[in-house]
Amino acid sequence: MTFDRETGVYEALRKDLRKFDPLPVHDGRRRGEASALTSSFGGGGAPTIVVAASDASELSKSKADSVCDGTANEVIIQAALNDLPASGGRVELTEGTFNIDAGINVPTLTVLAGLGMNATTIIATSAMTGMIVGSAGRTSGFQDFKLDGNSLATYCVDRPTSGNSWYHRVWATDAVSHGMNLGANNASNISVTSCWSTANGGVGIEFFFDGYARISDCYIADNTSHGIESTLNVGDDGLIIGNTIVGNGGWGIDHATGQGNIVAIGNILDSNTSGGINGGPEAHNFIDGVMVAGDHDDTISAVPQSDTFYRSGTLAVDAGTSHLTFPYAVTIVNVRASVDVAPTGLGIIVDVNNNGTSIYPTSTKPDIAIGATKGTVRIPDTTAVAVDDDLTVDIDQIGSTIEGEDLTVTVYWVAAP
Repeated sequence: MTFDRETGVYEALRKDLRKFDPLPVHDGRRRGEASALTSSFGGGGAPTIVVAASDASELSKSKADSVCDGTANEVIIQAALNDLPASGGRVELTEGTFNIDAGINVPTLTVLAGLGMNATTIIATSAMTGMIVGSAGRTSGFQDFKLDGNSLATYCVDRPTSGNSWYHRVWATDAVSHGMNLGANNASNISVTSCWSTANGGVGIEFFFDGYARISDCYIADNTSHGIESTLNVGDDGLIIGNTIVGNGGWGIDHATGQGNIVAIGNILDSNTSGGINGGPEAHNFIDGVMVAGDHDDTISAVPQSDTFYRSGTLAVDAGTSHLTFPYAVTIVNVRASVDVAPTGLGIIVDVNNNGTSIYPTSTKPDIAIGATKGTVRIPDTTAVAVDDDLTVDIDQIGSTIEGEDLTVTVYWVAAP
């Protein structure tokens, strides 16, 4: 099946999300100099503290406020973070490698930044739960460094209750479990952009949220489990946009059944062991412009998609003349009818046939009540549709006073396993 790209929706989402875009990279500011980044967390004049790696250049060391000695560097980094005022600030790490034996706890209203994913590396040199950690309700920013779990850290980022935070150009790799373990109750408004999560022992990016989450323009590859695993509370929203998700041991995107909404737009999903996207009929996922590749026929599996039958004008009782066929086997999840002009006198009843036989031999057929424009979702008795089966729609009953106008019958389906 093909799906039209909703360009207007895509661009509207892009514009709406600009407020979550991270701010510019390191540009040489020193302690006490305000930046757009620190100003957003502390107002004008929020301070910057520079910490140099033991293998940084002599020039970088000479300009730094603190210089690490190559052992237990988390002590100096944590001290710099703790020295920032409650109103916010920024700790910048120079080029080089920072060896840590314990996690770094980034305070609220604070930015931790390096000089780039290939310039600044934080590496675990002892076993620890998380390399970057945080507490409930933390508002923090992270950008431009690499986190190497070194098969010692359980998670590169372990901030499961830290909301209102963003991650930009952060590379998480070689964790024992997930690369990034984000979210949980109170963890609203999380933005992960232009990050990498590769070769971790669990999920690339795991997020569980009470609010809004965005993952965009990321490279997520070669993780033992899923590329992205999302669990959103009912009523909450997640956007997964423009990511490259390849070679993971589970699904490219695994979305928990019966939870909140995700919008997946423009992702490239290739060679993930279980397939591209997995969700449940209750997940209410919207997929637009997703390119799926690999060896799996069911790379979009159990995520409801839809096709519609449309009758324009005033309705009349008739047998179906419109046809719908599938080039692969599918399972019908449910059917719903709607009209632009509501019927009066009687309600509307429609039927869906597969190769001329009703898929509702005993169950209630899709219907629209008197005075209503939207019908009740109806689950069919017969759900299996084989390759090249012919689906048609009959109009069995119309309104007796006002017939109803402009009928749409939407068939929701998933790829058969």
